[in-house]
Amino acid sequence: CRDQDILSRLVKPWTNFQQASGRGSMALLDHVIGLASKAQNHQLCAISIHSKGQISYLRSQNSVARQCAEQALNLYKQCGDLSGQADCIRSQGELVRMQSDHDQASQLFDQALNLYQQIGGLQGQANCIRSKGDLAHSQSDHAVASQFFKQALNINQQTGNLLGQAQCI
Repeated sequence: CRDQDILSRLVKPWTNFQQASGRGSMALLDHVIGLASKAQNHQLCAISIHSKGQISYLRSQNSVARQCAEQALNLYKQCGDLSGQADCIRSQGELVRMQSDHDQASQLFDQALNLYQQIGGLQGQANCIRSKGDLAHSQSDHAVASQFFKQALNINQQTGNLLGQAQCI
């Protein structure tokens, strides 16, 4: 159990490293997924699968990313983790936005935003609103995009998230 606690604390920093550097193998995440599945630790399994999906998305492995988001979402539902569910739904929204399915992306972003609002997750709300701005921008609706970016910027200023602020400018 202690090993699983350690792994749980390492998964997100390892994912952040891989996302930022573009380096690293999926082998560690696959190993953690295997251990978590065997131990029936649905939370750790969900975190690891979602992390694998995020890295796959950045590597343009969209079918793997989609599959991971769906698997992780189901596991987060089993655990009752609304934040994890919202993260997965937002990931699904990003994937369909990249495929130019704007209506589906908008629905997914709204769904995720609703969950973040239920739990008071300001950073998640800001990310969803920024994603809605990206979506409006990709549809050349610049006035709506600007409103979303301003709204997300305000939340990021409240939370002191400098990267989030920069992404909204």
